[in-house]
Amino acid sequence: MIEKEPHELEQLEQFSTAQNENELADLISNAYPDLSTITDASREEFIAQFLPYIGGKYRQAKFIQANLPTQQFDKYVSVFGGMMWDFLRLDPNKYSVQHAVYNDFNHLNTNLFRCVINQGYNELYNVVKDIPNNEPDRFKEYQQEVYSPTLVLDDNPNFDIAMKYVYVLTNVFSGLAPATAKFVNGKGGFDTFKRKLDITDTRHVKLRKNLDKISEVVKMDFADVISRYDSQNTFLFVDPPYVGTEDYYSNSSFNYDDHTRLRDSLVAVSGKFQLCYYEVDLLSALYPEGKFPWFREDFVVGSSSATKKNKKVEVIVTNYDRAQILDENINNVLYREDNLSI
Repeated sequence: MIEKEPHELEQLEQFSTAQNENELADLISNAYPDLSTITDASREEFIAQFLPYIGGKYRQAKFIQANLPTQQFDKYVSVFGGMMWDFLRLDPNKYSVQHAVYNDFNHLNTNLFRCVINQGYNELYNVVKDIPNNEPDRFKEYQQEVYSPTLVLDDNPNFDIAMKYVYVLTNVFSGLAPATAKFVNGKGGFDTFKRKLDITDTRHVKLRKNLDKISEVVKMDFADVISRYDSQNTFLFVDPPYVGTEDYYSNSSFNYDDHTRLRDSLVAVSGKFQLCYYEVDLLSALYPEGKFPWFREDFVVGSSSATKKNKKVEVIVTNYDRAQILDENINNVLYREDNLSI
């Protein structure tokens, strides 16, 4: 087995000493008891996301889209769905997807997405609209309920649990360690989420249109979902837990050895894939740059300031070359969102 890399926390490098989710929650709570202490740019990003979540690709969405293949596909599969920003921020004028598949091993995530597909966001809006924001006691009650080991969710959407899960995510720092994190003042994050579901709010039409394109929500092992949906007309977006962060995800069983198992699944596909990582030695060992096309871009880590010290190199690995990407005019600068009303 390849020697394990040092911990790489994707969003907040100052927390990289955490060995697990509980330690991560303690570090975050001590550093950010209230969201008013973080930078304006990070607060805007926190508010603009569909939902804050560890490993989210909000900042990298433009970079991801610029490196999509030119081929149009029957299905777009988000193998490690998370909050699916890879898909939800697609520009429909540049890339048309008719059917999207969401997969995640976290049953809270799959339940949430089952609640918002097929215009289910209308019903979820009715559940969330009258729930007050920023109540620590309510947060604690909801957190205990949704992360109870006795909670069982089936394939039917549970709107009450979805509402409570969203409440927790929007009142912890950047969606990190939600199972154990302490309450922080979300500065209206829950209310902002309500507006994204409200069909009378014209600022979030694009988001809801992309939600309408998600035709399937599944909870499967990544190797099984790749095998099930792979075809010459399938695009696979693959954003696994990064090296060293495998233990930071709630309700997830992904471990270090799964990076190799993922490589074995991807090299056998008939369709196209796009894989996201940081630039670490393991990546070079599993996907040699001479064999797989690599695309790079610098991004500021989480709430860090835009200094060289706090930048990370995001790497996209594909099984298609530069001549096949959607847009060759890639910005090699930090991604900035020009319009937060997506």
